[in-house]
Amino acid sequence: MSRMRFAVILSVVLLAAPALAGPESLAGWQKAPLEKGVHTRAVVDSFPSPGLAPMGLDWVESLRGTIYHVDEGSGNVYAITPEGTDELLFNVGVQIGAGQIAGIGNGICHVYEPGEGHCLYIADYNGHEDPFIDMVYKFALDGTLLGSWEVQEICDQVLGICFDGTYFYLSCLASTDIVRCDTSFAEVDRHDAPSGASGGALDYDPVLDCYYMTNYYYGMIYILDAALDEDGSIQGPATQSAGLTIGRTTRGRTLWFGSVANQTIYELTDGYYNDPVERTTWGSLKQMHRDQ
Repeated sequence: MSRMRFAVILSVVLLAAPALAGPESLAGWQKAPLEKGVHTRAVVDSFPSPGLAPMGLDWVESLRGTIYHVDEGSGNVYAITPEGTDELLFNVGVQIGAGQIAGIGNGICHVYEPGEGHCLYIADYNGHEDPFIDMVYKFALDGTLLGSWEVQEICDQVLGICFDGTYFYLSCLASTDIVRCDTSFAEVDRHDAPSGASGGALDYDPVLDCYYMTNYYYGMIYILDAALDEDGSIQGPATQSAGLTIGRTTRGRTLWFGSVANQTIYELTDGYYNDPVERTTWGSLKQMHRDQ
């Protein structure tokens, strides 16, 4: 599949969450038994995506459970409530000076940074004016462009992005690698994706220090331990998924899963953890920690 054709049918958004604030932050979630292999999780709810190519998703408790979402087909960035109400925040192409062009904006990741506030990092597979340049952009919530980095050399065909408080992680469709980067997007190291997965969404769980990843083409969800080794997998409800984020609603802990194929965002039971943590505790974990 060509890069240009891929851009027409895709889109993505993701999360960012930092290192644990301390041992007290671990209280609440407990790992439920999950044997290695494929597991099916129930669909709790679903709603049509606000655009035609739903990609990145990032659920943020500290902002009242908002899900940040980018649609690759239009480059629009949305704030979505768990009930499915969406608000258009800005357009990626317009904010970088390229105009409202199709095929821009894939993974998304929310990070709170002291001095700059709430920021969205958006990975762009090939919507740049040069279709062979992979980018990461940094925006304020009002769409102000705060920074940009070329990541083509370290992550060919970047889709997913997440943050664990120290490092960013990028998923690469071309190489099936997960690349760990510093906050300037310089490569630290790289790891093989589970089961040779074609890089899709990435998300970080700050409570038990693990990661989630989707296989873009088949919609499989993988749970990775702190060393990025596979610790279990869940069969997703649809294919072509580059959007996945861990959330918590009044119904308990859930996974939000986006499908380009179905133009749908699903809420799934997690099934991997139980005993929910307090909302205020979860929200306090999602901020970037930097040396002052």
